[in-house]
Amino acid sequence: MRRIIREIGFLAVFLFCFGMVFCGDCFGGDRALVLFDRGDGMQSFAAGAVEEALVGAGYEIDGDRAKIRVVFDIFEKGIGPQGFRIRREGDDTIRVVGGDSLGVMYGGLDVAEMITLGGGVEAIEEKAQKPYISRRGLKFNIPFDSRGPSYDDTGTSAQKNIGVMWEFDFWEQFLDTLAKNRYNVLTLWTCHPYPGIVKLPKYPDIGYDDVCVLKGGVDTGTDRHFNDMDMYDSSNFRTVKKMSLDDKVAFWTKVFDYAEDRGIDIYVFHWNIYTFGAKGRHGIDDKPDNLKTIEYMRYCIGEFLKTYPQIDGIGVTAGEHVDRKLVQNVGGVEQWLWRTYGMDQPATLHRH
Repeated sequence: MRRIIREIGFLAVFLFCFGMVFCGDCFGGDRALVLFDRGDGMQSFAAGAVEEALVGAGYEIDGDRAKIRVVFDIFEKGIGPQGFRIRREGDDTIRVVGGDSLGVMYGGLDVAEMITLGGGVEAIEEKAQKPYISRRGLKFNIPFDSRGPSYDDTGTSAQKNIGVMWEFDFWEQFLDTLAKNRYNVLTLWTCHPYPGIVKLPKYPDIGYDDVCVLKGGVDTGTDRHFNDMDMYDSSNFRTVKKMSLDDKVAFWTKVFDYAEDRGIDIYVFHWNIYTFGAKGRHGIDDKPDNLKTIEYMRYCIGEFLKTYPQIDGIGVTAGEHVDRKLVQNVGGVEQWLWRTYGMDQPATLHRH
């Protein structure tokens, strides 16, 4: 009897081990693979979303023994920018074909959503889509620094979020969220941040390190134009992050590169006329007929575009802080805008 029990026990162990070796799918679930161009940031982002959805639905990512393949391709003809098609090829392949990298990304994100909501690859439906509105974006009043504020940073929310603007985790989450919701434009609205984010060799005494907030705080009586504040007087500010100007350039280069990998175009818009960090130096002020101010601001824009080639465009506004009488001395507001932001700018600006 004991011998029979031992033999039965041995047989059970053998069958269990046999099953572990030859029937791995019974324990590990189906295996899947996502094939894409790893050198393409947009495809990589979508592939990561698909893999996350597959794992969440019980699939194992296994390139050697995959039973399900999700394949990304680009085919411009007949699909167009941002468009995509999702089709099934047999029982084991789902192919996402985009008109460009952005189309592949949107198609991949669509596949990931179907897997998540439907519980597996069987929920993936064949479809073809293209955007009704090609440019979909957000307006973001960005508080870079108390020394380079946005149009009105006299609220506590702006002051408290200055430090957050210099946290890469924030931009990762924010830009990922924009991409997942199919936004492809982000406009950053500011006044004159350049001394704090660009090197200006022609004006070596204009520029500052670190990230600061107002030391005295803000209230309803604070002048939103900060006309009388010395941006280099340390008694006015409190440092919230120690960074050299080189570090700050590296930071925004990283943010703008990340935006490109999410298919998001960046535009910087300006309220005028502000010269934070330069006012009172080299004869620069906020007067529209001051040719030194025009030359300085034009130089800032040129250096900005050369420093950050990821920027897709420059936007301007014409009425917030412009003396309507003095601006006539240079031909009016439109001429001032052209002479300041457009004339003699590098080819980068005119290309956009």
